[in-house]
Amino acid sequence: FAALFAHAPARVAADLTVMAIGDWGGHDDDEPTTLAQRHVAVAIRQHALESGANLTLLMGDNIYQHGVNTDSSDRFRSTFESVYASMLPDQAFYACAGNHDYGE
Repeated sequence: FAALFAHAPARVAADLTVMAIGDWGGHDDDEPTTLAQRHVAVAIRQHALESGANLTLLMGDNIYQHGVNTDSSDRFRSTFESVYASMLPDQAFYACAGNHDYGE
C-alpha cells in the first residue's frame, strides 16, 4: 500500500477550488440564452472571484433540448461561450453530458 504513494509530491503546488453547475443550457434553439442564465453567470463570476475558484464542472443538461455535435456550433457559442466563458475567460471548464445533451 505504501508503494502507491512512494512518488506522491510532498506538497501540492496550487490549491484547487471547484464550482459545479448543472442544467445551465438555455431553453432551446429558438431561445439559446435566457435572462435567468445571464443572471446566474454574473453570480458565478462573483463567486469565482470571491472564492478563488479555478475550475468549473458542468454537470450535464448543458445544451437544451438536444445538445450539440461540436464546440464550434453557433448554439454552443451563444449558450456557453458568450455567457459563461466570456465572464470567466481564465477559468477551466469540464463538461459532463446529461440526457438532454444526447437529445433525450
